[in-house]
Amino acid sequence: MPLASILLPPSRLRNTVSKPAPRTQSQLKEKAEHNRIRQLEINEAVEEWKKTTLTMAANLSERFGKKPRHFLDLFFQNGAHLVHKHSKVNAYNAFLHMKAEELCDNGETPTLAMLHSEEFKNEYNNLEVYESEEIIARHMESGSAASIKRATAKGRVQDVASTFKAMQQMVSTLYLLVFMTY
Repeated sequence: MPLASILLPPSRLRNTVSKPAPRTQSQLKEKAEHNRIRQLEINEAVEEWKKTTLTMAANLSERFGKKPRHFLDLFFQNGAHLVHKHSKVNAYNAFLHMKAEELCDNGETPTLAMLHSEEFKNEYNNLEVYESEEIIARHMESGSAASIKRATAKGRVQDVASTFKAMQQMVSTLYLLVFMTY
């Protein structure tokens, strides 16, 4: 352990570590060439994967009579839905949905605070098993139970962030390619 690490607080240790020597022009060119070759290999592998994926989507579309876009959506956007599939209806949520519909029919505007009031909690707790099963069945039959698959706000933010990151990588790669060759 160097003496400086004993004498200096941890926040100041970064100044005691020496930096590696700067690379020479030949080292920089060699590293840039290595990175360029590596990126070309990555690009080839990604293109091969894209071709395979598009071919698979086309084959499935012919086999099942759907458009290739349908299968591409299944491959890329429904992955989370397929992994975390939630098909069972929660009895409490179905009960709250039923109560919200009743309040709307009576001309009231339901709020979460209203729905989670003690009155509704007690009413739910006093339900018999067959009554809660009836509520679930009615909820499943109603048109409002059909889920609409949309991108969430979080998903849209992630899409935008990944698009910006890809654009930054492309611009930085272009910058390196243009200015390293001169």
